[in-house]
Amino acid sequence: MLLTEQTTYIKCFIVLFSIILLTSCFKEDATTYHAYLKNETNHSIMILPYKSGRVLATDTIPLISNEEIVIAEGSDRGVQNHSGFFSNKLGVGSNDSIVVVFDGQLRVVHYINPPVMMWPKSIKYESTRNLGNYLSYDYSFKDINKHVRQAFYHYTFADADYEFAQH
Repeated sequence: MLLTEQTTYIKCFIVLFSIILLTSCFKEDATTYHAYLKNETNHSIMILPYKSGRVLATDTIPLISNEEIVIAEGSDRGVQNHSGFFSNKLGVGSNDSIVVVFDGQLRVVHYINPPVMMWPKSIKYESTRNLGNYLSYDYSFKDINKHVRQAFYHYTFADADYEFAQH
């Protein structure tokens, strides 16, 4: 009887171990993302993400003419299609607005949470030109395999953005 009990325990252990081994072999789907800002104007740009009404020096993002920078890299679980990104640099989610300054003097406020009184040169969150709204970014993706997708978000400052700030 003792031998039978040991054999039963060993069989249970082997079955349990096999189940754990088989279920751990499944690869989890993931989407990696990369977000970029590009300045296609002939003007310098300073991006100031306001958090609780102030901008920290470490959050300031300078962009010279024809420069492109990475503002976010990360991953999400599952194969996502245009689900957005998290950016430590822009701090979207923790800030109330993002101010874009052209040539150190022309300001445009991109509101995340608009106040009662808005700055005259401002862009609402719903706009397709709001820097804080991931839907304002050109989106593309590349499926690396059936489990991994790379998503790319590009926001380009064009002459029309400078002209809006100017007039």
